Amino acid sequence: MRRTSGRMRKRRRRSKMEEREDEEDEWEDEKEEEEEQVEEKEEGKRRRRRMRRTSKRRKSKRRRRRMRRTRGGGRDKEDQKKTRDGERTIFQVATDSMMAMAWTGFGPEKGLYNFTVVTALVDIGRGSWGRQERGYSQYLLYMQRMLRLDVNMVIFVGAKGRPFIDWMRRGRGTRTYVVETSIQDLPYFRYRDRFKEIMESEQYQRDNDLVRKGLAEAVSPEYDIIQLSKFYFVDRAVQMNVFNTSYFIWLDAGYGKGANIHPKDGVWVPKNLFEYADQLTFIERGQGALYHEPKKEYLHKVSLNIIAGLFFGGGSEVVQEAYRRQQREVMRWVEEGIVDDDQTMYMLLYYQEPAMFHLVQGDWLEVFKLFNSHDS
Repeated sequence: MRRTSGRMRKRRRRSKMEEREDEEDEWEDEKEEEEEQVEEKEEGKRRRRRMRRTSKRRKSKRRRRRMRRTRGGGRDKEDQKKTRDGERTIFQVATDSMMAMAWTGFGPEKGLYNFTVVTALVDIGRGSWGRQERGYSQYLLYMQRMLRLDVNMVIFVGAKGRPFIDWMRRGRGTRTYVVETSIQDLPYFRYRDRFKEIMESEQYQRDNDLVRKGLAEAVSPEYDIIQLSKFYFVDRAVQMNVFNTSYFIWLDAGYGKGANIHPKDGVWVPKNLFEYADQLTFIERGQGALYHEPKKEYLHKVSLNIIAGLFFGGGSEVVQEAYRRQQREVMRWVEEGIVDDDQTMYMLLYYQEPAMFHLVQGDWLEVFKLFNSHDS
């Protein structure tokens, strides 16, 4: 009986131990299930968060695309402008090319020939610029409108532009004098390396609006050399004086950039010019040069176009005096680390000697409106 009782106690103990183990196994299983459920819930939350973030990003992208489409903003706006400009350029080049080819030359003389128009077109490689890019051929096509003027004309041009000049001036060979020129021939070309050194200097670039905008006058020495050479070209024409005149007018070769603003019949009868032959006549824009005089010490760092450089006129003496004054000013620039284009130069020369200037209020495309008495 005792042995039987002992075996029973052992079986009961084993049974209780097995029950406890089973309970523990069940508890662990439940715990694992709970953990898996928690993990599934957390994974579900993470998945929903990812979906919400993805949805927000997609909505944000769609919203930005809609804004660009409706407002024409950002890169789309720049691309649209480039496309429009490119389309206009292609169309204008085609139109101007046909216009030049259709030109049959001048007929009988009908203009006024007591003054000389001076212009120049020298290739500085602008056709390969990424910004403010204009090719030499494009400028020649712009130039055709000016070449139709029935006036005495002295033209400084590169050799490759000579055939086009000869074509457009047919019938006025006796009223045309061409000087083949390259940028290396210009007196200011000797400052080319110094201009470049100035442009790259920290002093010049500091707080310079022209540099920030990437404008040609702040990044291209060749551009400034050409722009500053306008007085030189007119001075050369005065010295040669092949047409025996006492009044000289500078007009940019590409004046108007393809706009039809020149006299239709080519006749130019100057007004408001000859009576001021002892002064330089310029177009003055905006608020005027005097308004900006307080800025004269840092004009070379400010984007201002007040005294327009595309046109000026004067008697032979005042033109030559202006060129001498400009030469001295350019030497000062070189010494003091300054470089800029012709329009800043004209303002500084005006501040030095206002009486030498006759400024007429107007705008870029108003040369023939302001200074031509002939109605074509």
